[in-house]
Amino acid sequence: MRLRSRRLGLVLLAVACLAPPAAARADGGRKAEDIVKDYDAVKLPEVDRARLGDEAYRRTILKPRREAETRRGELARELYKVDPRNDRLPAMLARFWQSTATEQNLDEILGEIDRVRAESKGSRLAAEGDFIRALLVFRLRRRDAVEEAVKVLDEFIAEAPQNGRGAELLWFAAMGCGDDPKLQAELYRRLARDYKDTPNGAMAAGLLRRVDGIGKPFELTFKDAISGKEVSVQRDLKGKVVVVDFWATWCSPCVQELPPLKELYAKYHDKGVEFVGVSLDQPEDRGGLKKLRTFVAENGITWPQYYQGDSWQGAFSQSWGIRSIPCTFLVAPDGNLASTEAGEDLGGKIEAALKARADGGRRAEDVIKDFDAIEWPMTDPARAGDAAYAEEILEKRKAAERKRGELAWELYKVDPKNSHLPAMLGHRWLGYATAQDADARLAEIERVRAETKDPKILTVANFSRAMLLSRYKARDTVKPDEVLAAIDDYLAVAPKREQDLHGPDLLYFFALLRLGDDPKRQAEVYRRVLRDYKDWRHAPMAEASLRRIDGVGKPFELTFTDAISGKAISVQKDLKGKVVVVDFWATWCGPCVASMPEMKELYARYHDKGVEFLGVSLDGADDGLELVKAFVRKNDIPWPQYYQGKSVRGQGWFSTAWGVQAIPSVFLVAPDGTLSSTYAREDLEGKIKAALKATADSVK
Repeated sequence: MRLRSRRLGLVLLAVACLAPPAAARADGGRKAEDIVKDYDAVKLPEVDRARLGDEAYRRTILKPRREAETRRGELARELYKVDPRNDRLPAMLARFWQSTATEQNLDEILGEIDRVRAESKGSRLAAEGDFIRALLVFRLRRRDAVEEAVKVLDEFIAEAPQNGRGAELLWFAAMGCGDDPKLQAELYRRLARDYKDTPNGAMAAGLLRRVDGIGKPFELTFKDAISGKEVSVQRDLKGKVVVVDFWATWCSPCVQELPPLKELYAKYHDKGVEFVGVSLDQPEDRGGLKKLRTFVAENGITWPQYYQGDSWQGAFSQSWGIRSIPCTFLVAPDGNLASTEAGEDLGGKIEAALKARADGGRRAEDVIKDFDAIEWPMTDPARAGDAAYAEEILEKRKAAERKRGELAWELYKVDPKNSHLPAMLGHRWLGYATAQDADARLAEIERVRAETKDPKILTVANFSRAMLLSRYKARDTVKPDEVLAAIDDYLAVAPKREQDLHGPDLLYFFALLRLGDDPKRQAEVYRRVLRDYKDWRHAPMAEASLRRIDGVGKPFELTFTDAISGKAISVQKDLKGKVVVVDFWATWCGPCVASMPEMKELYARYHDKGVEFLGVSLDGADDGLELVKAFVRKNDIPWPQYYQGKSVRGQGWFSTAWGVQAIPSVFLVAPDGTLSSTYAREDLEGKIKAALKATADSVK
């Protein structure tokens, strides 16, 4: 299940771009072979896979491995500058890009790859860049960026149609589109058609059949390995619910599931349910048939068995993409395939199928089929920037999500234990939620929480409740304690993997959005995030946010070289005794540029009264300095500028250290050199006046 969560419009931070290639140095610099030697000397600490379940061990091993990968990346970049045609370079840079790319720095990594591709056209390095670029887009782009991901995939295949790794990319893409069955089926078809002789192509053909086969007649005619009688699902079993169990006597999980299967058979067989076994046992000349017959007799299995006689290569199981067992299909009384993933809560699925047969109402599989048939409106990149078109697409998407929500609720009423239901209810409760409809959604969630005993549905309900309370309910209508209790309810029932994935995000943004007027408690939540989720990918963001709270009242340290005059400036040494306004901004930031006239007015009004302004530029590393200089001169900005040399996506160390995630952002430093406020932009003039008054009062 993949729930799409609403995120703040914050500009996140990433890595710096690769420097352009330079000729091998003839001035005594490092040689390529020395760099490669150093690279090979960097050893990744080996992982004891038996201890991966130990969180303390994972934390211990993770840090040195990251450090080793970082060092390897530095050496790969150095080699690129010295010898961009080196035979080792493609593998070195590919490993670096894959090991360091995250959702936050993806744009920078892709920019770096694109530059290398442009500078290395026709080389192995460029080809490797093509592949890694496509792979990263599929791995890390959000679901709503699928158009871009497919475009990147198409570009790679067009440039390298004979490259077998196209099959790998198509497979990876299809696996990542589980919430869009139509797109997933399209990718499976391409894979099965264009790469039919590859393992991924064969697998896709079978899985495609599983996607397309729902709601269609399930054809299976075989000779029962026990009785010798011919059995046909369509001829002999129509009118019954049929459970098809893919299994083998050598499969431990299959054997472990046998007692529950026998219980279900005994409970439902007389009510119109038949079981069929499809055996993946070894060929007959290796004793497979004999073992099957002996096992069936010794364990009292009474349903027919289709012995394929070829283990994993059995034609029937392969044709359905069976790659792991046990695997259970369910066939409806009309002979159509109802589910290819019926193993979970099989009893509930059988009950639902029998009920649908009895009352003639809509079956769960029909509801799911309608849900999957809803097309998600895609955007036309050629119409980017067209506001009317963007609004049209938004309305279509809202309509599609509303229809999905209606079908999710219908399924809940028809089959409240259906395994598809958790993800579908997530669409209903969180899709395009607003402050206006949050109460209605919360009321429905409370009803489901009271009724359900399904842990997965309860997990989704608790997650949706926490999200709605935290991000959509007005601040004056819900107390922070209520929101935090909802988050804790979710964490109490969520599996560990989901806790680690969603827990820190929920807590961090709860503190950011709900506790801004209670810094002490806000800091407590940030500390909880850092304590309980040490490996959270955004831990530095929480650390910096905590610093913005803890730093108030402490000396504000900033020493830099003014990008305009070249003079060294220290807040503590040169500006003590003054009120200092620190403005984090960039020339590319529209709101920053729009606020500049007001900032200049405040400077003119208060500079002679003991107020100094400082700019901290988050402009990019390539031509950022020249852009800052030109902007400052053109707009007559009189205060000093600290040019960090890296944009907000490039992890400017100072802005990152202070948790600056959105600009403009304004700090205020008191005359004693201590930080007065890290959120001074709102009513900045009032805060300046208060600081000056406090200074005057202290003199009296």
